[in-house]
Amino acid sequence: MAKLSVYFLLSSLFIISLLPLAYSKQRVINITFYLQDQFNISQPIKYGDVFAYQDPLTVAPSPTSRQVGRAQGTIAFTAHDASFDLHMSVAYIFTSGIYNGSTVVCVGRSDVTNPIRQFAIVGGTGAFKLARGVITGTTYSTEPSTFRFDLEIVLDHMSKIAMNNV
Repeated sequence: MAKLSVYFLLSSLFIISLLPLAYSKQRVINITFYLQDQFNISQPIKYGDVFAYQDPLTVAPSPTSRQVGRAQGTIAFTAHDASFDLHMSVAYIFTSGIYNGSTVVCVGRSDVTNPIRQFAIVGGTGAFKLARGVITGTTYSTEPSTFRFDLEIVLDHMSKIAMNNV
């Protein structure tokens, strides 16, 4: 019985010592871009309204700066009161640069009255296959309506594109 206990202890210690190797390929990629909001509401919004949108993503706050992709998604208005509480589902699609053809997908709640909003990265494609992480959004300006997004993308594997740009 004592030999079995020693064997179990040594086996457990060996397996625990291998855990860091399982995460050794994990990398974090940080990307910042600006969403040029083209959302235009001409009628009152109420609880349950859902809108689809597609907005350009640029490298700088100016609407005329270089476009790197687009945001496609849906916004659902989820507050019963007068607050501006939204549920968002968004795919950030990269259309140029090193991540051309890759996507990052996020979902989450957005109370636009908060200065800083966070969304969960729930996946991606291309260089960001199986991505996870957090997107932090802030309002950069209201005229024109521009939002800054900082992506902290965690990958447990490394595509050739992502590996060359970490």
